[in-house]
Amino acid sequence: MIEICSKDKCTGCGLCTNICAHHAITMQIDMHCNGHLFPKIDIQKCVDCGLCISKCPQNKSQEKVSPICTYAAWNKDYNIHWQCTSGGVAFTLGKYIIEQEHGVVYASVLDYNPLVVHHVRIDNLRRLEDSKCSKYVQSTIDATLFKSLKNDLKAGKNVLFVGTPCQVDAVRNAVVGLDTTHLLLVDIICHGVPSLKSLDDYVKEKGEQEVFDLSFRGAGGGHVGMKINSKSIAIKDCWYYMGFLKGLYYRPSCYQCRYADKNRVGDITLGDFWGIGRLEKMDNSLRKDGVNVVLVNREQGRKYMSAISVSVDCEERALDEAVNGNKQLRFASKRHFNYYLFQMLYPKIGFIAASRMSLFLDKFFYSAVVPLIARIKR
Repeated sequence: MIEICSKDKCTGCGLCTNICAHHAITMQIDMHCNGHLFPKIDIQKCVDCGLCISKCPQNKSQEKVSPICTYAAWNKDYNIHWQCTSGGVAFTLGKYIIEQEHGVVYASVLDYNPLVVHHVRIDNLRRLEDSKCSKYVQSTIDATLFKSLKNDLKAGKNVLFVGTPCQVDAVRNAVVGLDTTHLLLVDIICHGVPSLKSLDDYVKEKGEQEVFDLSFRGAGGGHVGMKINSKSIAIKDCWYYMGFLKGLYYRPSCYQCRYADKNRVGDITLGDFWGIGRLEKMDNSLRKDGVNVVLVNREQGRKYMSAISVSVDCEERALDEAVNGNKQLRFASKRHFNYYLFQMLYPKIGFIAASRMSLFLDKFFYSAVVPLIARIKR
C-alpha cells in the first residue's frame, strides 16, 4: 500500500497513526509542501489490511448537519472576554466541563522550547488557561491522544474536544461504536492552517532562539498583529501573519476544504462574528474585544449552551448574517497567486526570504494602501 488518500486531500489529522495496529504509519514533515505533516508508511511493517484507508475521513462522506440556531456570544467576565481575543465561549465550555462535570477537555495549546502547538488532554483550570486565544498554525494530534480520548469515553467521563472541522471529523470516525452521549464536539471556523515548521522557522529567522511568549493577535482583546516575547509586530512587518491572511502556505487540502460550509460536523461551531450588526445586550464599545459566532448544530450543543448561559451573554441572530460575514461558511480559502513560487523557494532560501519575494504586493497594500484608507475614513 502506498497512499491512504491523495496528498492534496490529506488534512494531517493523524487518525491513520492511531488506527494502525502495526505502528506502520508516522507523520513526517514534507519540506516540498511548506513543512506540513503527511503520513509515511513503513512498508516493512504494513500488512496491507486497508484499515487506514477505510477509516480516513477524506475517503468517506461527512456527517454534516444544518445549524439549529445561531448566536452572537461573549463571556460576561470582561477579563476572560478580553484575554480570549474573541467571545471566550470555548474557554467557558471547557471551564464548565472541568468544574461542574469533572470531565476533561482536549484542545490545542502552545508550549515553548521547543515551540510546539499540539492537542493535549486537560483536566484542570491552570492548563485550560493555556488553550486560550487563536493559534494560526496546525495543531498536531498524536496517536496516543485518540486512545486517551476513547479511554475517557469508555470510563464514562464527559469529554469536550475543540479543533478544526477536519480534526473533529477525525474524532467522530475514531469513536465509532462507542457511547458518545458524554462527548461534545466543537469545530472552529477555519481559514486554513500553516505548518508548525513554518512558524518555527519564522521565529528563529527573526533571531528568537528561545520563545517564552507568543500571541497571534497581539496582546489579547482581538488586537491585530503578532507578538513574540516582548516584541509586537504589525501586519505590514509580519511575514508570517501576512502570509496567513493571504493564504500563501496552507495545506493543499485547505484550498478545497470539504468543511467550508454552513452545514457543520461539530455539535457547536465557533468563530469570530465578522460583519455583525448592532448588538442589543452588549456595550458596543466592547465589540473591539471580539464576539463569538455560535452555530448550535445538534441537541448536545444546545444542552451545553444552555448550561453556560449564566456565564455567557447570548443574542440570537440570523444564520444568513453569520454566513455572509464568514467566507469559510460558504467556500474554502483561495490559494495565493504566488503559492507555487513560495513552495519552490521556501526549502532553498528560508521562510522570510521566500515570503518577501511572494508577498511584495501584499506588503505594499498593508504598508501604503491600508494607512491611506484609514486616513480617508478619519
